[in-house]
Amino acid sequence: MRMIQTIFFGLRDVWFDPKVNGLLIFAFSMIALATVTFWVIEGWSLLDAAFFSVVTISTVGYGNLVPETALGKIFAMFYI
Repeated sequence: MRMIQTIFFGLRDVWFDPKVNGLLIFAFSMIALATVTFWVIEGWSLLDAAFFSVVTISTVGYGNLVPETALGKIFAMFYI
C-alpha cells in the first residue's frame, strides 16, 4: 500500500509541475490543431483526423491514412 501511495503522490507532484503542464498543453494543442486542420483540409472524420494526428506525432506512422491534397501534404510535412 505504501508503494501505491508513493507512486500516486509522485504522479500528483509531476502533474502540477509548471514545466510538465506546459509540455502537456503544447502537445495537446499540437494534436488539436492538426486534428482540426486534417479534418478541414482532407475531409476526414474527426476520429480519423485525431487518429492520424496522434499516430504521426508519436512517430508510429501506420500508413493507413495518408493526406491526399497538396495542402494536406504540406501541412503534414511541417507537422511532422
